[in-house]
Amino acid sequence: MKHHDISKMGFTLIELGIVVLILAILSSLVVRRFLGIMHSSRVAVAEVDMAAIRTAFLGSDTMPGYIDDMSSVPGFSPGYLRIANLLMATNVYVYDGHSIDYLPKKGGFASKEAFTGWSVLSSRGWRGPYIGMNSARSQSILFPHPSDTAATGEASFSKRGFFPKLHALSLPDDYCNGNVYGYPGEPAILDPWGNPYVLQIPPAQAFSDNFGVLKDVSDDERFRYARIVSAGPDGFLSTPCFYPNTNSLGSCWTKDERIRSRTAGTPFDRGDDLVLFLNRADLPEED
Repeated sequence: MKHHDISKMGFTLIELGIVVLILAILSSLVVRRFLGIMHSSRVAVAEVDMAAIRTAFLGSDTMPGYIDDMSSVPGFSPGYLRIANLLMATNVYVYDGHSIDYLPKKGGFASKEAFTGWSVLSSRGWRGPYIGMNSARSQSILFPHPSDTAATGEASFSKRGFFPKLHALSLPDDYCNGNVYGYPGEPAILDPWGNPYVLQIPPAQAFSDNFGVLKDVSDDERFRYARIVSAGPDGFLSTPCFYPNTNSLGSCWTKDERIRSRTAGTPFDRGDDLVLFLNRADLPEED
């Protein structure tokens, strides 16, 4: 009859436990490392995308952009733009928030055709799309509906900030229905996490005085604070730009809200959003 050495068996089991523990730790480290690399690569891709979108708006040393082509069209305003304006010629808003579909007969506005087509004679107008899918990694999609979700069980795009409440703000009526970032069904560009990039431009309320009186701020000045925003890994658009307003003739925004609207807030305000300004450095500013 054989006798087993219990001490040797115990030692073997302990060794096995240690090996399993070491493998578990190594696996955890490998997974964390992989997730970290994947996150960093997605952030890098988003930064490339956003730089490409900025160039599409502003142009480069070798290629004019959307603003270069459109700025000389009488009545054009950069104050009501969306990402979709790079991809399609329609749904343009001019100075004072007028849609090109309902231009006033007086006021120095060009015809609708001048905003939606390219004039070789005048060297102005729309000659997009200004960004192709080779310029930005993101695939082209349609801007979602407020009730849409990116995946089953996720919060809707409305709840994630893509359709902000804009009542009584100095914006086109169509935007005040929540469509300031995009109309459902129009072209959009996805970030690496599957959400559309948006263009934020502060409304006139961001430039009001301490008494709520709106200043005579130009659309060009508002556009100076324009920025491209990705909702980042969590998919929630946290970067501040629009606040509720109960003063239909002016603004009820606080000084802090005005500053945050113009400067996209602090890193804490933005959550994990990625932000790229078009025309200014990403720096704090006083009221």
